[in-house]
Amino acid sequence: MAARDSISDYYNLTHPHRWAGANAFQHRLGDFQARGRGVRGKNHPPEPSLGILHVPHADILLRTGRDLTAERMAAYLADPAERRSASIHAFSDRDSFLITQPFDSEAWGAANSNANASSIQFEIGGRLGMGDAYWRSEDAIKKYIQTAKSVVQGSFLAFGDEWEWAIPPLEKAQLNRDGSTRVKGWTQHREVPYFNRQTRTYNQPDANNMTQGQNPDVTPNFPWDIWFDILAKEMIRFRTEGGL
Repeated sequence: MAARDSISDYYNLTHPHRWAGANAFQHRLGDFQARGRGVRGKNHPPEPSLGILHVPHADILLRTGRDLTAERMAAYLADPAERRSASIHAFSDRDSFLITQPFDSEAWGAANSNANASSIQFEIGGRLGMGDAYWRSEDAIKKYIQTAKSVVQGSFLAFGDEWEWAIPPLEKAQLNRDGSTRVKGWTQHREVPYFNRQTRTYNQPDANNMTQGQNPDVTPNFPWDIWFDILAKEMIRFRTEGGL
């Protein structure tokens, strides 16, 4: 594996997190003031086995009531006013994406250490309550295209010519009760079990759960067929044409 990246490729490595220690993120590119882990935990290989999709809770976190841009989401998590420890690998909106940390590192976006250690995680610009019809709309498809570009570009940066092997299979993942991967693939944050610190057990969120750090995220009926088709096409395009 020959990585193709540099520090300047990643937003979080060039924008210090105010609540992180000076060298909290220790990675092959160096030590940085960022959230997450530079080396995947729990003896996981650098290649992810799981892809996790999120949408931001704009109405709750930023109270804008608006669909957020990739840049606005990245800036918020990299420099939150409150003591927040979340991080994501990449953000996307209708016409752009922003990669924030290397794909061979661990992001803290799923409130589950097992899922975090094995995944790459993506935040798609949106807001709560957009509904099933929206996530099959032309507007949503524009966001999937940008997200797919971030998946491929981020994998190429971190894994070089082995980038295709570093992308989780284009199928629905299955998780164990503790959030570890049983079948490699893709899922939503809403489907990742959360750890209840009081009972010391893992629990599956209900359909509208907003507690314990878990979020409903996209929609229970997310159009995986559309997402996998778009990601497959972007992988083919990158393989044949190269570059963005």
